[in-house]
Amino acid sequence: MRKERVARQGRRREKVAMAPQLISAAVEVDPAATAVVCDTESLTYADLDVTSSRLARVLIARGAGPGDSVAVALPRSVASISALWAVAKSGAAYVPVDPSYPTQRIGFLVADSAASVGITIAAVRPSLPDTVEWFVLDDEHSRRELAEQPSHPVSYSDRIRTLQVAHPAYVIYTSGSTGTPKGVVVTHSGLQNLTDELRTRTGVTAASRVLHFASPSFDASILEWLLVLGAGATMVVAGPNVLGGPDLAELLREERVTHAFLTPAALASLNPAGLDDLAVVVVGGDVCPPALVRSWARPVGSGVVRQFFNAYGPTEGTVACNISAPLVAGAEVSVGGPIHGVRQYVLDAKLRPVPFGAVGELYLAGSGVARGYHMRSALTASRFVADPYGDPGARLYRTGDLVRRDDDGVLSFVARNDAQVKLRGFRIETGEIDAAISTFPAVAMSATIVRQDDSTAAHLASYLIAASNATPNLDELRRYLTERLPSQLIPTTFVLLAEFPLTAAGKIDRAALPDPVRPVCEYRLPSTPTEQVVAEVFADVLGVARVGADDNFFALGGDSLTAVKVVARLGARMGIRILVPTLFDAPTVAGFAAAALAQSAGADLLSDNETRSPSALSIAQQRSWFSNQFDTASAIDDIPLAVSLSGRLDVSALAEAAQAVVERHESLRTYYPTGYDGPYPVVLAAARAFPELEVESVAAPDLLRRFLDLALTGFDIASQVPLRARLFRIEPASDAGAGVAAEPSEYVLGFVAHHIVADELSMRGLTAELAVAYAERAAGPQPTWRPLDLSDTAYAQWNQDPAANLIGNDDLAQHIPLAPAQERMWHDVLGSRNGDWNMKAAFEIVEEIDIEHLEAAVLDVLERHEPLRTRYPSTDYGPAQVVDPMSDVVVDLETVRTSAVALDSAIESFVHRGFDVSIELPLRLRLFEIGPHRTVLVIVLHHISGDALSFGPLLRDMLVAYDSRRNGVAPTWPALPLRYRDYVMDKRAELGDERDANSPAGAALRYWLATLADRPARLDLPTDRPVGTVRCTAGATIPFALDGLLHAQLLDLAEQRGMSLFMILQAAFALVVGAFGESADVTVATSLAGRSDERLDGLVGNFSDDVLMRIRFEDADSLAEYLREVREVVFGAFAHPDTSNPRLLRALREHGASASEPLFRATLILHTIVADVHVVDGVVGLASYPIAAVRAKHDLEFAIRDHYTADRRPAGVEGALIYPTAVFDAETVARVVSRFTVLLERIAAGFHGTVGDLLRSFSASGRDDRLSTVRDRLRTA
Repeated sequence: MRKERVARQGRRREKVAMAPQLISAAVEVDPAATAVVCDTESLTYADLDVTSSRLARVLIARGAGPGDSVAVALPRSVASISALWAVAKSGAAYVPVDPSYPTQRIGFLVADSAASVGITIAAVRPSLPDTVEWFVLDDEHSRRELAEQPSHPVSYSDRIRTLQVAHPAYVIYTSGSTGTPKGVVVTHSGLQNLTDELRTRTGVTAASRVLHFASPSFDASILEWLLVLGAGATMVVAGPNVLGGPDLAELLREERVTHAFLTPAALASLNPAGLDDLAVVVVGGDVCPPALVRSWARPVGSGVVRQFFNAYGPTEGTVACNISAPLVAGAEVSVGGPIHGVRQYVLDAKLRPVPFGAVGELYLAGSGVARGYHMRSALTASRFVADPYGDPGARLYRTGDLVRRDDDGVLSFVARNDAQVKLRGFRIETGEIDAAISTFPAVAMSATIVRQDDSTAAHLASYLIAASNATPNLDELRRYLTERLPSQLIPTTFVLLAEFPLTAAGKIDRAALPDPVRPVCEYRLPSTPTEQVVAEVFADVLGVARVGADDNFFALGGDSLTAVKVVARLGARMGIRILVPTLFDAPTVAGFAAAALAQSAGADLLSDNETRSPSALSIAQQRSWFSNQFDTASAIDDIPLAVSLSGRLDVSALAEAAQAVVERHESLRTYYPTGYDGPYPVVLAAARAFPELEVESVAAPDLLRRFLDLALTGFDIASQVPLRARLFRIEPASDAGAGVAAEPSEYVLGFVAHHIVADELSMRGLTAELAVAYAERAAGPQPTWRPLDLSDTAYAQWNQDPAANLIGNDDLAQHIPLAPAQERMWHDVLGSRNGDWNMKAAFEIVEEIDIEHLEAAVLDVLERHEPLRTRYPSTDYGPAQVVDPMSDVVVDLETVRTSAVALDSAIESFVHRGFDVSIELPLRLRLFEIGPHRTVLVIVLHHISGDALSFGPLLRDMLVAYDSRRNGVAPTWPALPLRYRDYVMDKRAELGDERDANSPAGAALRYWLATLADRPARLDLPTDRPVGTVRCTAGATIPFALDGLLHAQLLDLAEQRGMSLFMILQAAFALVVGAFGESADVTVATSLAGRSDERLDGLVGNFSDDVLMRIRFEDADSLAEYLREVREVVFGAFAHPDTSNPRLLRALREHGASASEPLFRATLILHTIVADVHVVDGVVGLASYPIAAVRAKHDLEFAIRDHYTADRRPAGVEGALIYPTAVFDAETVARVVSRFTVLLERIAAGFHGTVGDLLRSFSASGRDDRLSTVRDRLRTA
């Protein structure tokens, strides 16, 4: 019984994933999902991953890493979340610095935390000390530096030192009794346990929308962050001016917030009516009164009862150490039991356990307990004491909270045992307030307490004893404290006393301090209508009889939460938007009335030439705006267009025509400044937006350079309209030897528009419209308008590399390097014609085919997609891509008549005929006619020019082109956002040179060398027949399937473990492969799509990445440990793609490592297959035709697809294991599939033993049971 009374422990299973791993897991849930939204600004998980990775690299470059700290002085915003991610990725500790704090306190926090670098914005920078280097996010230089950083995720190899669980994750400063704040150092050890608990208790999912309302200085902001990360949910950020009340309610309604953590005071400022989407409320930070439970734990619109939880935990316990069960109206309000990994003791003054039901002080132990107080060893020793009930060296944290624990281990808060209080979610040491007051010259002594009566909310009241011969001016004292303390530590009322009431022991008797008397001043009648309205609202909200023009809102008992109510009501009464800080700056009736009127008069004031558009920015425009504001000098989103004008030109008429077109299209004369709720469009008058057409004379050889000067100059769309134009008058050449002289009447009209208002197609439409407008205004012969094709110039290369003009045009065209994915297979396929890398698709066509138009359509597609007409010869510079001009391309669409019986054999022969990619184009098509109006179209594409996802755009574009050609017109389709060659150049520039240790390519190579250096020479899979020296790739398949129930169980397990379905499948596959090959150290592979950039979706090309995963396991590993190991392996591998196998083999051999070829013999790929039926306007119907022939490039290839219903419920997993028939029998491979299926069933059923136990769970079945063999090897190793 005594042991049960000593400690209450949360579930023993503890996780130790660190903050960067939690971020990676959240991104992986759905990279395209919205991660964070604040007003009109939002970022997807993929976007946030990129921006934070770039910022993390900036921090790392400045020496920030594990063991260091980074100060973040930002208001709540999308940028503040990105900064938090970046600090976590760098490995440093996050130190939030509330920008609203007084300068003196900010200076202390920055200095005391020993921050190595800080993050802020220009508006906050003047209030920050110069003792640390501040990276100003919206500074032009900072934007350029960020844009130059690689965008791929940060890995452990990028950090300056290895990140450990014991390193600080964040440092939160709380009030200190001596007047000095103390920094609580919290490590990574408790983050995963809290994340799991929050997800399990609150039911948060990827579809949830979680409020971020806590102040950065309140550790509840960490809880909000972890609640989001645990499920890949959306974080809804309340802007810095949202302090509660109607503003917060409006945000909750408009953003349809589903989950929120709020203090009782903040929650009490809300009306639950109309907040039906708010399904889960977690309250904490202060004592929760029963009235709140009655108001909020009620059915919402759907009839489901809102879940209402009470959370408890000091900052020293990783935010929350207890979370209640859902509270019910009328029941006792408790804080529940401990979360994962937390042990709790209720002890008396001698550290002895108290009986159940008795009051004692709460002590905490376990992984969630903080390291201690930063640079405060004596204070740490006094609060973090030895654990007499734990392991040697274990510590307890003394909370100072008096609690009562019932027989079920559920805690109820009773009181504090010291002078520390909680008010509106902030833990406050009243001694810190008194220490600050004591420095005010006119005050001798003070005592601060929390007061509450029937008519006022809880508030701070300070009782003062005046210094000798002094009379304190209370307004001056308030201003004095405002410069030294944060707003939550400023007392609401001050009371002057002649002396303090004392206890018998001579101490201040705080219970005997008198109720504050509201100050009485000379009453002055409000003199204007606005003052009268303000006075009425003050009196109504504060519950006082009358308010004069000079009465102070805060002196009358107002605080920050009632200020929210006042501002909301006044805004509604006056019909204007008033910011809450206005009341803090002007707290009297007269002052606030004047400030509100001034704010109304100046809000978003536009000139006579401007109009504020009522329309909001689209999501795409918001993303474009944010990207532009990050780096206004960048021209990455600029769209250039050059038009050649030959013949007589009336320049003045052209200028008038241009202004008419701009007048017609508001978007071309719109800029997007920032308002209180984000960017908004402002439309300029045409004459102001486009006052004149600039004309520049230029020599013909200089035309490209001058056009590039125009095209590569960025826009600041927050202050500039997104269009510029210039007319270039081409001067005759002065030297005939330099070329043919240009006619005096030749011009080039150059346009550049920002992508926020245009794309390439609309720019060309603009040209046609301008030509019509010009014709209406100019007399006489019209010039010829001919758009210049910029793809035929050096523009695309120049945009990526300004030094490209130093390379001759022939060199540039002939030496396009290979993409990393292409390099991997180039050595395998050069000179080979075995067809192993052929990708194929067949479609049965049930209508008569027009061969001539189909051939024309194929040519259209080849012109659109360069990889389809690209050869890959070996040159003096290495392997290269050579794109054949369309004039050299010939399509021979042969029709072969065959019978239905012979069709499969004919198709097999065709699809397995290899390519010599050095001299042949990589695409073949053939029609197999098997009867009237029944034809099978077979498409063969070499993998070096395309991947599995290429068949989608290839087929779609071909059908569009075929339909157009049948109707006698050329196809029209949106311009591709970039060419494959542009992607290649971008990719190589991003990766850098692998010989450069600091480049991403160099870092990836180091990672793989370290990962694979001591791996076994090869994985020897037992074959049924000897493997010959010449590999035969003829293959067959064994099907594999899981039902919807098992699929759902595996997804639940993945969610619990912070993993993906792919990781679970890969973990099981590695065990089966290891057992089959009698090895506990296996290297398997998978293929990544490599199309994270949405611009690549419509392109044909090879973007895939083959990624290795070295997975090891031991007999004694628990299944949980093994799954965690696989999770880390997958994360590490996915963070380091783009290293080709030939390069890796060469590097391994150069470093003396065993490196047999191939590096892997087994693969597992989870992917989505192209839809079976494609229809274009009902003209051509295609049904996929299965190709029976199979090629096995590896010994074991698992191709798997997961299925979901329309409402995203799991509907099962299916696939096949492909194997070479020359070495394996079907029965052998069928046993592998069977073992894989059974293993997944046992893992999904909740197997809790070791890996050895899991392998032993398979009954021995003779010599073929290789799982038993590897089990025995593991046991005796």
